Amino acid sequence: PDEDYQYGRFDYKEQEPKIALHYAVLSKLPGTQNLLEKHAKNPDIDSYGLISHEIERDICKTVYLAMLYGAGGVKICEQLKLPTAYREDRRGSLYECAGPEAQGIIDNFERGAPYIIELIKKVTRSARSKGYVKTILGRRCRFPDLDWVYKATNRLIQGSAADQMKKALIDLHAAGYTPHLQVHDEVGISINNDKQAVEIKNIMEQSVELKIPALVDYTLGANWGECK
Repeated sequence: PDEDYQYGRFDYKEQEPKIALHYAVLSKLPGTQNLLEKHAKNPDIDSYGLISHEIERDICKTVYLAMLYGAGGVKICEQLKLPTAYREDRRGSLYECAGPEAQGIIDNFERGAPYIIELIKKVTRSARSKGYVKTILGRRCRFPDLDWVYKATNRLIQGSAADQMKKALIDLHAAGYTPHLQVHDEVGISINNDKQAVEIKNIMEQSVELKIPALVDYTLGANWGECK
């Protein structure tokens, strides 16, 4: 940090799940109204814990993000370090797929978060029809090769997360704060007092309007290493 200042580490909590749920709410997908009410009552609620009490949080997070990014059953098995299986297609050819344990987790996730599955289908259809998806601030992510539209939800969510962060950096600069660094969903800034920390938190949370309130956590310390 600057001399005689503390280092402030500010990061968006569950940034991408909140953005995904924002789009699911906009589309009025199944199960979203209940989640919207729960987030309104408690913005700090655990997005992953709401999906299923039968799946460990870390596993649920892995499956959630993998699906948003277009991963199939085999890729999810790799990430969970679980065995795959082989099945026959209609032509009698073998193909690799998720093994029984991983498939059980995926099925459980889909029952707990039907809105995510429907969002992926909707965004993929839109990308295939239009040839692009548009992020929350209007940037177009194009798919000239339609074979890649399975990544459309990934582009929408990560692109919108980037929009949110970039807008936050602009707003912070306008308010007189110059970040030392930005890494993914995290910003590092020299802090003089707790009042400044709260102001920075509020600026970041309000940079982009979401149906699901954004939440920023922060830690203060002597340096970046101490804040980690």
